[in-house]
Amino acid sequence: PPKLRNFIDAKNCSRLLLIKAARRMRRANFNAGILYIWMGLTKGYKKGNYSWSSSHKLYAANDDQACLKALDILWERAKIQVPSSMKIMRVGVTLSDLTQADSRQLDIFVDDDSERQKWKKVTTAVDSLNSRYGKSLVTMGPWELPAGGNLGGKISFTRIPRAEDFW
Repeated sequence: PPKLRNFIDAKNCSRLLLIKAARRMRRANFNAGILYIWMGLTKGYKKGNYSWSSSHKLYAANDDQACLKALDILWERAKIQVPSSMKIMRVGVTLSDLTQADSRQLDIFVDDDSERQKWKKVTTAVDSLNSRYGKSLVTMGPWELPAGGNLGGKISFTRIPRAEDFW
């Protein structure tokens, strides 16, 4: 909707998309190495399409905290790089450089294993509660659904959404 084409509402939408993607990734037993964000932009009523994209390294993570922290960094970058005259028409997130979750290789320059283990336990508990009692019973941060009340199940190439994708 036109009144939701601003940074705050687009960021909220991207948070929900990212959490859904991270949950799907965890169910498939993967970690991501990179988070990408892209935006389709327009400038007032002028014809022409503009876009902005950026990425942030995740260091083989799949927990909500690591993904949301990276998303916040990308939105701070967007605030600086995207002119305020632009309206956000579309926003998307992609988790990339996937590896098997049980074969996480530690980074010698980023000593985050104890933090990742802590957040993995938290995320596992959250996923367990949500799968048992409701899809968004427990969330990390605000959970503001867009107009219409749902994001639907997104189809990615040949992947067909499962029932748990529709919340």
